[in-house]
Amino acid sequence: MQFLGYLISGISLGSVYALIALGYTMVYGIAKMLNFAHGDVIMIGGYIVYFTFCSNGWNPFLAVLCAMAVCTLLGVTIERVAYRPLRGAPSLAVLIPGSGQHCRRTSQHSCRDDHHDSGERDYHDHPAVVRQQDPDRPRDESGV
Repeated sequence: MQFLGYLISGISLGSVYALIALGYTMVYGIAKMLNFAHGDVIMIGGYIVYFTFCSNGWNPFLAVLCAMAVCTLLGVTIERVAYRPLRGAPSLAVLIPGSGQHCRRTSQHSCRDDHHDSGERDYHDHPAVVRQQDPDRPRDESGV
């Protein structure tokens, strides 16, 4: 029975990877440029659906429509500001704005912590940081 759960999880995760690859392939095939920012736009759409559906209690269909509208406007804005001036430029020059958008959005969302009021960022307490053995650092009850 556990194998069936692993199989379903693997197929669903593989389907997500296939959709991401299909998105990159379609964008590159049509526009002849790599756009690494489209995953971040989809992430923003996911946040919009989550907050409008869960926090505001909207109908799920309306939440998805709202996210589609916002992501469309964001995508058009990114295309007009970052990509349209680079039409006909070398491939590497077109790759840089998309990578910059991706880095900006990734750093914007991954460096959040619970220390907003103090103004300090303690990245050692962030769960994504791999903790190293430091004999001078005080340990909590779990030994971490």
